[in-house]
Amino acid sequence: MPKRALESPTTVPRKRIKPIPEISTAAVAHPVWRTGQPEVVTWSSQGDVPAVNICLHRAPSGATGRCAFVKVLACHAKNSGSHEVLVPGGLTPGQYIVRIDSSVNSSVIADSAEFSVECAGGTPVISEVKLQQLTWQGGSRQHVSWRSQGEVPAVDLCLHHALGRRKLVKTLIRKANNSGSHQSCVGHEHEVLVPDGLTPGHYVVRVESSVNGSVLSDSAECTVVPTGALPAISAVSVAHPVWRTGQQEVVTWDSQGEVPTVDICLHRASAGAWARRALAKVLVCKASNCGSYELLVPGGLTPGQYVVRIESSVNRAVVADSAEFTVECAGSAPAISEVAVRQLIWHGGSRQQVTWSSQGEVPAVDICLHRAPANARGHYALAKVLILNTNNSGSRDVLVPVGLTPGQYIVRIDSSVNSSVIADSAEFTVDDEHRERCVRYALLLLGLPSAYKLPYALIRKVAVAAATD
Repeated sequence: MPKRALESPTTVPRKRIKPIPEISTAAVAHPVWRTGQPEVVTWSSQGDVPAVNICLHRAPSGATGRCAFVKVLACHAKNSGSHEVLVPGGLTPGQYIVRIDSSVNSSVIADSAEFSVECAGGTPVISEVKLQQLTWQGGSRQHVSWRSQGEVPAVDLCLHHALGRRKLVKTLIRKANNSGSHQSCVGHEHEVLVPDGLTPGHYVVRVESSVNGSVLSDSAECTVVPTGALPAISAVSVAHPVWRTGQQEVVTWDSQGEVPTVDICLHRASAGAWARRALAKVLVCKASNCGSYELLVPGGLTPGQYVVRIESSVNRAVVADSAEFTVECAGSAPAISEVAVRQLIWHGGSRQQVTWSSQGEVPAVDICLHRAPANARGHYALAKVLILNTNNSGSRDVLVPVGLTPGQYIVRIDSSVNSSVIADSAEFTVDDEHRERCVRYALLLLGLPSAYKLPYALIRKVAVAAATD
């Protein structure tokens, strides 16, 4: 019989040596879960899935519905194929699924079949939210009462605008005790402090379960009236029409009414009449509202036109911008270029060198791994942050995460102080298959019987040891 030709490591295999990361057959032990009880979740996996996250989702309500996230049951659990979880209290009875995904690769995922959740203490309900007074003033104390039944261990009390989509204004109380009988509708009451600096108008108080955001109820409308003049900020100005990075500058403003503290931010000037002013940098948070502040112009900014925005720390609707001014760099304009990787095939668990060039004020960089798009219209999807805020040395060794989906990737490097200063490498391959196939080819050359099937675990152990020598 003719001898079988040894396969080359570059030969395209009919079947991969290394399995692609995958999770499958997620299942629960019982078709009905009761809150407060332990339950066992099982699953199968292949390839590099070192740890998993186990999450509870509401089952989709229709054929095109999405599974709404409810609760993280376990984070970075060992990938043992089985894990015991505690069914959280306060859930709304209904249909749910368990979703299991790789802790290192969120695209590796599997869902269980639907199952029912029943409440041991009755269906959670909040109702009859009432305010002792319907006219509020900033700084005053007000009483809020409500009734609840079922599993509502704690509640959050929040102030919302009364009109439209009832946008959140302020969280008044977090996780207020809501203890009482689970079987009957129990009354509760809590005193809250009305924040200073609110815009006069109509508001509601929303009481919702701290463990289940779908269990909530709103009060009737109340009116917030000013104790003095309406809160306002105006006449924001800068001392000089040209700022240079690394220099001190003074910002001034006027205000009236209840504006206890302010946030001072740097925004790019809008490119057109309808364009938004993009946030460039938060300069100061909760500065005393004294009408003047000396600040340091941050390094690494892109030269161009900017404004300073000053807003009330307690009411974002109270805001004013300066006139436009110019920012110049003390050195040359910041730029990153020529991002390159030393190897065009990366293996999970290996160390790889990334290099880049830069000019101007780029004190530190972030290095991230992105998945290449499947077509020309796609976007590069973030796969993993490799390094944050590292010294801009022009070269860095990075550790390749295990468990990545094989395919094409790029490395993206951006300035840690200016995310618009950015550059990408050319595409390269992340796949352990070539390394593992080379090891098997080498072992065959050493005289291992061709009929002998090497298990993947042994091949990987040899391959990793060889790569780290």
